[in-house]
Amino acid sequence: MYPALRGSAGNPWQQESFYGEVEDVVAAGQFLKGLKGVDPDRIYLGGHSTGGTLVLLVAGATDIFKQVVAFGPVARADGYGPEDCKFDVEDHQESDLRAPIRFLPHIKSPTLVIEGVWGNSGDARLMQRHNRNPKLKVLVVPKIGHFGVLAPASGYLARVLGRAKEGVVEIEEAPILKACLAERVIQLDASVIRALARYRRNSLRINVRRKIVFSFSASTKAAFEAIKMRAEKAGYKLEEAEASENSDGEKSWSLEFSRRVRLDHLKEFLKAVATADAFAPTLDASFEGFEVVE
Repeated sequence: MYPALRGSAGNPWQQESFYGEVEDVVAAGQFLKGLKGVDPDRIYLGGHSTGGTLVLLVAGATDIFKQVVAFGPVARADGYGPEDCKFDVEDHQESDLRAPIRFLPHIKSPTLVIEGVWGNSGDARLMQRHNRNPKLKVLVVPKIGHFGVLAPASGYLARVLGRAKEGVVEIEEAPILKACLAERVIQLDASVIRALARYRRNSLRINVRRKIVFSFSASTKAAFEAIKMRAEKAGYKLEEAEASENSDGEKSWSLEFSRRVRLDHLKEFLKAVATADAFAPTLDASFEGFEVVE
């Protein structure tokens, strides 16, 4: 069931941005419980992005849902900014009423937060650090983003929840990580195919060895050193490495390595990209992409 919230899809009242909408989702759950043919002990709730933020707030307000899965929520709704919020984001009381991180202790149903490392993972980690409630678990998936995590994880969840004979299901992290890794491989292969198509359109000769530059980022010195060691061991040439610091004093590192590849040898091209991706296996490092430079 997809509930239509107040102020949207022709519904009466006004949008309240994660406040009255919590009541709408609770009302939808109560409606489902009363339907013939619906097992009231097997009603689950899920949402993605802003929907993930909303269902996390719902989890802190009611226990009528047997389990809750929030994909890519934020810790505080005011982080979406004044242009997307129907409340004064400068009003601390209004903001606190819409901050899932403040309601984590009140969650009674088993709840899982899932996000890809390239999405709202900072918020996921923040909630993980603040959480003391055993009913809440947080999973940050490496090598995938805010939208990439949704399809593979949802497929697994649909299978395990659909087979469940009882309400609460043990959701394992390993199958989710495996499914997301398979999605990552598909994304990498697709990026290579798109690149080849672009090079052909631009009349770039692909039947010769060309220099490809692979870009990486790291948020810790240890991750930086690990990428550097793996790349050099695999025969990739270091082109550039530099550190930077943001206004909060947080350091990050960027690296570029190169390798010559025959672009028309598809297996060789795919392997070069997949190998580069493996240099950054942790949550503290990212393979940012590749480009032919000569």
